[in-house]
Amino acid sequence: MTNGARIACAQGLVRILKEEGVNLVFGHPGEQILPLYQALHRSPIRHVLMRHEQGAVHAADGYARATGGVGVCLASAGPGALNLVMGVATAYKDSVPLLVITGDVSTEFKGQNTFQDVPQAQVFQPITLHSYDVKKPEEAISKLKKALMLLKTGKTGPIHLNIPKNVFSQTVDESLLDGELEYVHIPIYGLDEALKLMESSHKPLIIAGAGVIWSGAVEKLQEFVIKNEIPVATTYPARGILPEDHPLSLGLIGLRGTEAANHAGAKAD
Repeated sequence: MTNGARIACAQGLVRILKEEGVNLVFGHPGEQILPLYQALHRSPIRHVLMRHEQGAVHAADGYARATGGVGVCLASAGPGALNLVMGVATAYKDSVPLLVITGDVSTEFKGQNTFQDVPQAQVFQPITLHSYDVKKPEEAISKLKKALMLLKTGKTGPIHLNIPKNVFSQTVDESLLDGELEYVHIPIYGLDEALKLMESSHKPLIIAGAGVIWSGAVEKLQEFVIKNEIPVATTYPARGILPEDHPLSLGLIGLRGTEAANHAGAKAD
């Protein structure tokens, strides 16, 4: 690569998505995100056009649940972005890995109460792991890389990138796109202590959450449960980790849980 070569921010974002294995995105276009759509049109990434932004985020959520990968959804500024809120909140409550990219009014119009100018990043902040309000093209590239790294190695849930229209069209040095993402190894704390507690327990109970699914540990959990004959209750998003007709499955625990699961939860040591 020639040192100093420039590339439009939107093209760089699409290239990173493709290199990180994103083959499908869901969205509804609008003025403020058109530069990203133009870059997508020239890429092999397939875009599924939805009739409403809420449909796009729910589709991306379902795609992530079905594949175990990252769901990606796109929307434009103002009402387009705000229509995503219901689906993003759902993904946040269920820890679904979701990348949400919204266009925004150009930086010179931000904070002036112009057409479609609303504080999008602040709206999404309480219902995402991170909501980045991008102001420069270099920041857009670095935040996308960080978001993809976090979604694949850390706590799962939605991450939001809010990018103004003019930033999409500005250029960055192509060298910023080089190199694979640096995935962080997350150490396991307290495993030895947990095993000791389990070995000394007379009434153990495993409460399994959806993290078992996202980490690809369903088969390992099943093997552990069967080998040690420990009953399992699940959170709502984790239903099916152990077939509910299995003798060690107590079903759902909590407000809508089964009597057996809630009794075991109260009496476990």
